[in-house]
Amino acid sequence: MYTKPIVIFGLAIPGVVLLLFILVMLSSVNNLKLKRQEKEAAFTAYQTTINSQKLIEKKLATRIGEMEYWDENLKRGFVQVMNDRVTAIMEGFKPNQLRLVEIGRGGRGSLSKDGEAQSAAIMLTFEGGFGPMQALMGELETLIPQLELDSMDIGAGRPTGIRKEKELTFKIVYSAWSKE
Repeated sequence: MYTKPIVIFGLAIPGVVLLLFILVMLSSVNNLKLKRQEKEAAFTAYQTTINSQKLIEKKLATRIGEMEYWDENLKRGFVQVMNDRVTAIMEGFKPNQLRLVEIGRGGRGSLSKDGEAQSAAIMLTFEGGFGPMQALMGELETLIPQLELDSMDIGAGRPTGIRKEKELTFKIVYSAWSKE
């Protein structure tokens, strides 16, 4: 007569409560493990991002001089920058190798076709040999990174007193991004 209530209240109910407690604890442990994995993954991604940011900042710190140089080129007048750079490069050539015959502004550059881009064109005429001209153009395009070659005409030049054979005449038109 008392065995049934003892079994129910002494074994069954505490067993069910214990089983529910164990299930709740297992579920909580699994949830905690999942949250921990998510947070560890987020922390790892954060650390990776911070390390990447530091590497990028380190690379940019070494290029600040270049960026300032390019920014200066864009802020100054394009024709003035071009004239300064061409004059500096021409000092490395003898008159019988390469001569600057003419430098002039050519209006809007080909980069301005749509009317939105600010670009200017400049026309240069040189007389001399092909090798020095190649060297000059390579150095000029390195020093002024916003240059784009629009056209280049190469023709036979006139005989001069400096050289008996004919020289080449180079007529070059460059366009460049400009803030003018």
